[in-house]
Amino acid sequence: MIRVNLAGLMFPSPAHRRARTRVLTLMCLFAVATGTLTAASPRSDAATLGGYEIPTIADSNYAIPAGAVFVSSSGNDANAGTSSSPKKTVSAAVTAAPSGGTVVVRAGTYRGSIGVVTKRITIQAYPHEKVWMKGSTVTTGFVTSGAFWKRSWTSTLCATCYASTALDPLYPAAGSPEQIFLSGIPLTEVTNQSGLGAGKFWLDRTTATMWIGSSPTNKTVEITTHRYFVNFASAAAGSALKGVGISHFGSHYNTDLPAMVISSAANTSFDRNTFAWSASRGLAVFAAAPTITNNLFVNNGMNGLLANTADGMSFTGNRISASNVEHFAIAAASTAVVAAAKITSTRGAMFSNNIFSDNIATGLWFDISTSLLTIVHNTSVRNASHGFQLELSADVTLADNVSANNARDGIRISGSNRIEVWHNTVVNNGYSQIGVYEDARTNTNATQIAQGITWDTAAVRVKNNVVMAGANSARPVFYSFDLNVPVKYSTLTMVTADDRNIWGRTSSITTKYAASIQLTLTSKGTYTTFPAWVTGTGRELKSAFADNTALSTIFVDTAAGNYALATTAPSVYPGSLPTTVKTALGVAAVAKIGAYGAPIA
Repeated sequence: MIRVNLAGLMFPSPAHRRARTRVLTLMCLFAVATGTLTAASPRSDAATLGGYEIPTIADSNYAIPAGAVFVSSSGNDANAGTSSSPKKTVSAAVTAAPSGGTVVVRAGTYRGSIGVVTKRITIQAYPHEKVWMKGSTVTTGFVTSGAFWKRSWTSTLCATCYASTALDPLYPAAGSPEQIFLSGIPLTEVTNQSGLGAGKFWLDRTTATMWIGSSPTNKTVEITTHRYFVNFASAAAGSALKGVGISHFGSHYNTDLPAMVISSAANTSFDRNTFAWSASRGLAVFAAAPTITNNLFVNNGMNGLLANTADGMSFTGNRISASNVEHFAIAAASTAVVAAAKITSTRGAMFSNNIFSDNIATGLWFDISTSLLTIVHNTSVRNASHGFQLELSADVTLADNVSANNARDGIRISGSNRIEVWHNTVVNNGYSQIGVYEDARTNTNATQIAQGITWDTAAVRVKNNVVMAGANSARPVFYSFDLNVPVKYSTLTMVTADDRNIWGRTSSITTKYAASIQLTLTSKGTYTTFPAWVTGTGRELKSAFADNTALSTIFVDTAAGNYALATTAPSVYPGSLPTTVKTALGVAAVAKIGAYGAPIA
């Protein structure tokens, strides 16, 4: 098995851990209680089962090249692999296909792992047919035992492949990759027999016994038995996975087997796939230039996507929902890595036209020296942590995005420099709407420092945005401070330009402060009104303010996810755009401020 070194991502150096822990401890001092989320809400227009969105596979119609190897559930691995004489398993077809070849899979459910692929290969669904690759085994043989059901069961999955600090104490079984589905409905794992009950299961590893608390009679019982579906090794550069559903695999937290689909190969592509019900992550990419388009990531145990050293990646038209159904910890800690999408040590990435919704985690998180990022036309809503998070990053254009109804900051910038925040709409997030913070960590990598990745917050520009605190918003609408002791930077140094925005609150009682900033190296500036903020800083001179104003005055229909400006909203002239923003948005100018092209979730 190929192992990927993610030093600094999940297992940083002792010095890095100490510094990060110190930073996050200080951050916790500013935390507010938001309650405990116990489940992600399914998409409102999606079919549900047991309270969870039912994963579906997008229709696809890929051309079938000459010489393709075919797979059918009615085939035989001894067959030639032609359309009239197909193989039975995908692994046999991959073995039979030449380098650069294509495997075409007919409709059906296929179980098991392909393993490590060491040649360029394309795996795709037959036109307009639905293909599921599952890591579970249909299991019978349960017998009653008191109020429960049991059968002998020896697991080959890793029960200890996680950092203990990655677990939420309320969910101690999160690190276990075991999964059971009862006629499609997941059971919740417990750690001892006393926790058993309806909808629960427990694996007694001492006696090799699987216990379930709901009757399996006349139901299909699927138990996860395989760790991952495929790992594209570096020799598989240029491989593709298209139009396939991947589900029920027992990948784990650690980075040796971090996802159902793993790619250490450059120039891979993933299109119109569904990644669902991984015990940890759906997809992990660890090489340059992956193209990830039109995929659905839903109900995964931890993250939908993990990417590291994926320079030049393109992530477009995807939806990631209901990540972290296993409830890994999202509290501040050195092992906090849970997000719908977490990207580290990556340069030149493009994220556009994606939806990050209803995740028990941050929506989109960039960390550990990501740079040259373009983040445009995305929507991040109803997530249990931040909407968009830029941490220890540099040279980022964040434009035309919607961040709404997230439990923490709408946009969070920390330890990051040269950040362009333009034409975003940020509404009713639980912490601050926009937070700009100086991180106490210091970058010691000379190569990265030469690239301008300093880990110091500087040259942040916030313009043409619509920013409204709502009923959920407890912290200052704009919040900024320096975590260094002593303080190194004032907010007026970190944020070099902020103007032509709409700032507002639905209630100055619910959200007491319009802004709180690091005014000087020795003093804070805390302002109860927006005009006081302008007077105290000399900034936001061409912005408009909408205090104690209903969201319906500002936006067309927030209940329907439509955050376009209403005709009753204040008028602000957007002004000219810098070249980097015009290039990222593909426009010469924008007539209105705020987001205008982000998808509705």
